[in-house]
Amino acid sequence: MLQTVNINKTYKNQPVLKDVSIDFTNETGIYGLLGRNGVGKTTLMQIIANQITRYQGQVNFDKENVRTNSQALGQITLFGNGFNKDNRILSEKLGATVRYYDQVIADFDKDTALALMQHFKLDPKMKYRKLSTGNKTIFQNILGISTRTPVVILDEPTNGLDSVNRKEFFQTLMEEYTNHPRLFIISTHLISEVENYLTDIIILKDGKVIVQDTIESLQGQSFRVSNYDGDLPGVLASQKMGSVLRRDIYANITHETLANIRNQGGKVEPLSIQTLFNHLVGGDDHE
Repeated sequence: MLQTVNINKTYKNQPVLKDVSIDFTNETGIYGLLGRNGVGKTTLMQIIANQITRYQGQVNFDKENVRTNSQALGQITLFGNGFNKDNRILSEKLGATVRYYDQVIADFDKDTALALMQHFKLDPKMKYRKLSTGNKTIFQNILGISTRTPVVILDEPTNGLDSVNRKEFFQTLMEEYTNHPRLFIISTHLISEVENYLTDIIILKDGKVIVQDTIESLQGQSFRVSNYDGDLPGVLASQKMGSVLRRDIYANITHETLANIRNQGGKVEPLSIQTLFNHLVGGDDHE
């Protein structure tokens, strides 16, 4: 199991991550790592993948510290958010990069990578640095999907993609996940597009974990209640339109209570993860 234990990280004496402890108990799940820009999502991902090594706390895989155990670290791969400017991959042709990954990562499937490149119309003779932003993202996604380590981290895998390519990416991801289940961690700001594919949600706010739960549990606690004036637990937002009161709630509420609301003429609707996220971290309600 992947686990972060009391991760703390500062930049220029400013705290970025504060006591971040996460148990990724679903070892074949798709986790959504959500948070506003600058909250520390990429930093956390880089710490998990040991690309940032100066921090307080510990990252474990199967109870082994990834900072000191190379075998544990080898079970985790991170893709996305560009490559380091000094990375030689930037000057390589795409086909050469695929061959390189095939040589250095035992769990990399070269045939899958080449087939996906053909599907997304990426010429193996093209150089990475000459690709558009969207095609750079597609290529990084291809490398990630073709890598079958137990943990694959994809940082902003929809960056620069149009709606067609975003849809194709998620379809490709789900096909790979179905055929080769493993733990995926995905950071994204396009929550409404990704929530149907997630099994678990982690939300960061001010460098701290404020939500760590399954998507099913969250959906079972998030509701929009209208035309009901009685007391409700966990009210996140309230709005009155004419004579109709509308409230968004996030609480462990029983089926009997929901039935009672409906019996009194109230309307109960599910609250989207996007709207829940907006309420919890601040921001406009786009629903």
